[in-house]
Amino acid sequence: TTTTTTKPTKISSSEMSSVSSSSSSHQSHSQSSQSHSSSHSNIDHSQASKRPLQGQTENVSTQKKQKVSNNDNSLSAQAIAMFELIDGFRKSKVLFVSVQLGIYDLLQAFGSASASMIAQKIETNLAETVKLLDACVGLGLIQRKNYMIQTKSGRPEQSPATYIYSNTPTALQLLCSKSPTCIIEHILQIDRISYPTWSNLVLTIKDGRSALEETFSTPSQDTLLEKIYTTTHSQLDYVVEKHSYRSLSAQFVVKAFDLSAFGPENTTMIFTEIGSMTGHLSLQVIKEYPNFGANVLLHPSHSRWSNIFIQQLPATILGKIRYSVFDHLNEDNIPKSNVIALGDVLLVNNNFKFEKIITKQRNFFKQTKIKINN
Repeated sequence: TTTTTTKPTKISSSEMSSVSSSSSSHQSHSQSSQSHSSSHSNIDHSQASKRPLQGQTENVSTQKKQKVSNNDNSLSAQAIAMFELIDGFRKSKVLFVSVQLGIYDLLQAFGSASASMIAQKIETNLAETVKLLDACVGLGLIQRKNYMIQTKSGRPEQSPATYIYSNTPTALQLLCSKSPTCIIEHILQIDRISYPTWSNLVLTIKDGRSALEETFSTPSQDTLLEKIYTTTHSQLDYVVEKHSYRSLSAQFVVKAFDLSAFGPENTTMIFTEIGSMTGHLSLQVIKEYPNFGANVLLHPSHSRWSNIFIQQLPATILGKIRYSVFDHLNEDNIPKSNVIALGDVLLVNNNFKFEKIITKQRNFFKQTKIKINN
């Protein structure tokens, strides 16, 4: 929603004098006209009545100026939105670099730190580090306190080298590796894989070539991930953080739908998630709706990594969720379900298979007379 306001017009002293003079002249002329009309009472006023009054003329002029001003403000809002689109990548890159340099973990370890200390710890140029830190302040990721220093002349001054920086609550929750909701690995993956891949988007649009393959000379993202995360520990870190990131959005997705319409609370409903890495949606569903059980059909390429994550889940959760690997060549292996969620598997399979899956499930719904929304 854009709110537009019209600023009052500034009038110079010379213009004010002109207005004042004009007003006095008009008042004098008005008095003269009244005297003239009293001596000539038979004047025809019909022509005068057709002329707009001065106040009406000024009102029309003001409305026109207001309209122009509103248009200018609207154009300014559109221009700002356009600038955001043009420069948005700079904000992303500031986030990527600050995460890559470990600034947020450093600030968490020390509580707060000066720019000079941060530059020394991460071995970077002080002047450029100050610019990066201040950019993070502008993005709401870091907060800054300014302290005065005593110069040789005895005058207190501010120096960027003595600025004290600390994490904001957002950074503490999402950008520090010790946080249970940390998404550092996801951010680094975006920087390593997605960011350069999207630079080749025009190739995909023009002739359908894979931007990923053009960028990294690899046929799939799964193959690329295996080259990046080579140890069990690194793979677990990646899966856990991917789950953390997707769980944040899963909360909003699940709350956007009223799944209570699929059956009474005392009836067990089945939620099936296809192509997931960890079952983030299913975990949120059974949390919001205790009468739901879930089937998670893991993405084939991620199943080995997923098993590392699944082993960390408590027994109470595993008692309500059944994990298996999705076979995209056989739609018959999908269990009868009340709700189906299609995940990353959509990226590697054609729509025809899923049309058959949905048709089969709809037939099941009709037989059991369970309501389904289009």
